[in-house]
Amino acid sequence: MSHSDSPTAAESSQIRQLDDLESLDKLCQAQARVLLSIVHRLIPACGKFTPIYEEVASSLAATGADIIYAQIDCGGVLGLGERFGYRSFPSLYLCQGPHNFKKYYGPLRKDDILGFLARQDMPTITHIDSTAVLAGLRKAHNVVVVAYTSPEDRHTREIFAAAAESLHDDFVFCIFDDGVDVAPREENNTIPSVVVYKNSAERKSVLINPLDSTAIQDFVNDSARPLIMELLPELHQNLLQEMHVSTEWLPMARKYQGLIQLLLAKVDVFPDLADKMHVKQDQWPAFAIRHPSQNYAYPLSDRQDPQSSLGPGEVGSFIETFLAGQLRPTIKSQPIPVAQEGPVVEVVGLSYDDVVLDPKKDLLVEFYTPWCGPCKALLPRYQKLAFLYTSDEKSRDLVTIAKLEYEGNDVPDTDIRGFPWFKLYPAGKKESPVTYKGEFQVAGWAEFIAKEGTHGVHLTISH
Repeated sequence: MSHSDSPTAAESSQIRQLDDLESLDKLCQAQARVLLSIVHRLIPACGKFTPIYEEVASSLAATGADIIYAQIDCGGVLGLGERFGYRSFPSLYLCQGPHNFKKYYGPLRKDDILGFLARQDMPTITHIDSTAVLAGLRKAHNVVVVAYTSPEDRHTREIFAAAAESLHDDFVFCIFDDGVDVAPREENNTIPSVVVYKNSAERKSVLINPLDSTAIQDFVNDSARPLIMELLPELHQNLLQEMHVSTEWLPMARKYQGLIQLLLAKVDVFPDLADKMHVKQDQWPAFAIRHPSQNYAYPLSDRQDPQSSLGPGEVGSFIETFLAGQLRPTIKSQPIPVAQEGPVVEVVGLSYDDVVLDPKKDLLVEFYTPWCGPCKALLPRYQKLAFLYTSDEKSRDLVTIAKLEYEGNDVPDTDIRGFPWFKLYPAGKKESPVTYKGEFQVAGWAEFIAKEGTHGVHLTISH
């Protein structure tokens, strides 16, 4: 049921508070469009977003827009996660029926949300016939994508339409209908071409004679991505917000475009980022590179004057050294054990490559944390499993049972989604680990190792 008069909602609120999926389904059946905010009462970011959401609702209510605004607290609402598949809070969805919805991926800010909603009312492709119309669109939107092509060029128009259909939620797409006569002369563009205009220092990118829709989509995404971006907590990697920085940084950023993506992060928004990047928290500004596939950090730590301003020359030299392969990462690691105290091998950051990536052995690793209750509870069973392998003459050289404290050590594998988390790294196939999804029992682990391991070692387990 709806309870817009709930004590948690302001009397003047435009936002309907919902309790369950039934009330959401009734609302979506009765209304053409519902903008739904999914929150969790215990997450501070949700409280900060509520007044922004109120501003969005108030702004559009004044225009008479046919959108209903709703909010639901996911705590205790059965089936909500299964339907929407959200992974963070708050999450925003535009619903056009109970099971027809699209997720909003942009910044959780009033103008950005309003822009997303405005694009829903625009045609997939806007036809324009003058540079004056184009100038108006560029003034209203941060990114505008324009195809310059002749009316007879069906191929370019079809692949452009396919790309626009795919990226319509993020960008405005236009076709210059008078492309042959006016556009090349006034905009100096080749026919056929696709141009991405941005309200930034990099104002224009051109793709001449596009081959297919995929090429256009890749070009638009790459061109729309700013040279220097601000890292925001609610954004996916393709929609980071452009930062307004000194123009002295732009030539350096342009030089390494495609090789290094430059981000600016505010330490008050990301208080844990300094630790992850291995930079000292009392020295700002700081710079570090993180290799996404290796998950290792390369901080710029040997500065002659740590308190001086950080300039593009110093950062550019550091990037050159990194790209030349002359930097070693700083790896967070607990001390390597002098001796293993039991049958389960303790792995740390500095021993990861030697132990986990040993090409001769099938290796099962438990990723755990000190505060994980289930990790502590299953330890005797896990030790028994390890003892069975170490005490068997044939299997001890083929299989290793190990554990790694995840928060205290850097490891290349970032696909760890909870604790405890078990993964098997098969001999000769370390690049293709397999996640264990069975019960935390000796027989289950042993069967998994026999099935997924390269050596296929089978144990005889007595009950």
